[in-house]
Amino acid sequence: MAIATGLGDLTRFATATQLMAYLARVPSEHSTGQSKVMGGITKMGGGHIRRLLIEAAWAFRYLARKSAYRRRQFKQTPEPIQGVTRRAQQRICARNCGYIQRDKVSTQACIVVARELTRQVI
Repeated sequence: MAIATGLGDLTRFATATQLMAYLARVPSEHSTGQSKVMGGITKMGGGHIRRLLIEAAWAFRYLARKSAYRRRQFKQTPEPIQGVTRRAQQRICARNCGYIQRDKVSTQACIVVARELTRQVI
């Protein structure tokens, strides 16, 4: 809800890439002539929303599973919605685990997951 409130009208973003650029989930770039140097993630955009996405991304450090509480909640939702959420959680967790297995720093993996979560908003 905080993300929706902070962003306002989502129709102003035609693609997920535009939203990620607005929230500073894209690498910086320094280009001149033939030279193209990619830098770290930019710090521009809504700081509050960016922090919320990072906090949410830390929850995906663990394998995708359903707790007893979540199983009770899912009984109240339609099956197609359950399938979409399950696949999204598994994909994001797999991306995080794959990044960690390649000996990347956990904070870098968190940024990648936050970027994926941003893509899910649209």
